Amino acid sequence: MNLSYVIKRSCENYPDRVAIIYGDERLTFKETHERINRLANGLYDLGLRKGDRVGLFLKNCREHFEIYLALIQAGLVRAPINVRLSAREVAFMMKDCGAKAVIFSEESIPVVEEIRDKLPELEILVCLQGGKDYEDYRNILAGGSSGEPKVIIEDDDLCHLPYTSGTTGNPKGAMMTHKRFLTLISRMYMSPLRDPVPTDIMLHIAPLTAASNNMVLPHFIKGAANAAPLSSDTAEIFQTIERINATTTLLVPTLINILLNHPEIDNYDLSSMHTIYYGSAPMPQALIKKALKKFGPIFTQYYGMGEAAPASMLFPWEHKLDGTPEEMRRMSSAGKTAYMAELRIVKENGEDIKPGEIGEIIHKGDHVFNGYWQNPQATSEAFKDGWFYSGDMATFDEDGYIYFMDRKKDMIITGGYNVWPSEVENILYQHPAVLEAAVIAVPDDKWGETVKAVVVLKPGSTATEKEIIAFCKEHVARYKAPKSVDFADNLQKNAAGKILRKKVREKYWQGQSRRVH
Repeated sequence: MNLSYVIKRSCENYPDRVAIIYGDERLTFKETHERINRLANGLYDLGLRKGDRVGLFLKNCREHFEIYLALIQAGLVRAPINVRLSAREVAFMMKDCGAKAVIFSEESIPVVEEIRDKLPELEILVCLQGGKDYEDYRNILAGGSSGEPKVIIEDDDLCHLPYTSGTTGNPKGAMMTHKRFLTLISRMYMSPLRDPVPTDIMLHIAPLTAASNNMVLPHFIKGAANAAPLSSDTAEIFQTIERINATTTLLVPTLINILLNHPEIDNYDLSSMHTIYYGSAPMPQALIKKALKKFGPIFTQYYGMGEAAPASMLFPWEHKLDGTPEEMRRMSSAGKTAYMAELRIVKENGEDIKPGEIGEIIHKGDHVFNGYWQNPQATSEAFKDGWFYSGDMATFDEDGYIYFMDRKKDMIITGGYNVWPSEVENILYQHPAVLEAAVIAVPDDKWGETVKAVVVLKPGSTATEKEIIAFCKEHVARYKAPKSVDFADNLQKNAAGKILRKKVREKYWQGQSRRVH
């Protein structure tokens, strides 16, 4: 059993249903099956062979979906690269994985031109719109055979090579075989969540090069459609939901915050949405409540990472506007351990923590990645006795609800006290003037380091440093409250839309003889 088999089976089971939606374009499963076969065979005609790595350097679009499926059919390895990355970052990933081909659109030509001479293994450059120096995507489709690709794919063949965000160093390729990826999507996404049905339309707002790609096959397998907005413009997202009656999406909290604060959100009919998944970072409770007021109890949180996702889940019925103190507190949790996953929270010595203590989350299960690409040292450091050590710190309560604290490396130590940035950020988001916030450590001669908040205010809102600090002191211990506040027009984010504390922190540590983070 491998991913190519389930793709073929879905196309046979739902030939006339719509599989892909992009703008006014509609492709049925039958049409999609023919196109992905043509593309898979066309890539083989260019010289690619099973196991070759292919960089997928595209925004969300119709072609992205069919390339995603065709690479699986061909037994090629998908190396997704977000178009927001710099040329240096793209070059590193492409060189590290030894990509033999890259598929891109004309807007990425400047980056491709900048890196191509630095990548001797890169032989095939495919542009969606063609060009003098590139293979034309349309010609590959037209010239490829519509028959099934003549390739034998084994369960343990590599199919997916996403790169970590690189927030603590160079990105690393997380290897996923057909078996592991199929396990992930079937056990982790379909069974414990609301099962997709053929009438569903999954709208991919978050990049398909990140976590949203995990939602393509669960919907494809069940005969549901996958769709993408024509752009990332907020109004376009709302218009797309309204136009196609999208039912499902996956978002990071920062994007949920942007959507909810759009001044025209109430001008659109978004009632078709029945499921919103969110993850990647903790969602402040004030933001959850605002989202519930707008959309109702349709949210499912999952905690996980590229190497092991999802590991825990908080379901729609656990998201409430009103409830007991325990029920309201649990909305700040990441739920309980997911179906068929193994998760522990351990001390430095590897012993399990008790409820209320803080430790590191470790993972085990068939959904966990196969190791880091050509990096045995990093793999060895990440795995101990069969458990993957995530670097994420958390606690849990007597009922098994997991409360994510922060990345181990993001903890602030001030005067001997530990401060978790996400706890303070959760308070900042409750301030009526705050749109976005990042809490970081800055150097201090007396305390070693102190707590600083960098905030973005909502349009038209005002607040002072003194006011923000006083607000925090009302809700957390004084040593946790920011000692200083800077105001910014925006906060740097990674390609998936997650705020990068490391980048926010950089300028405050320049010239320091020691950098604890």
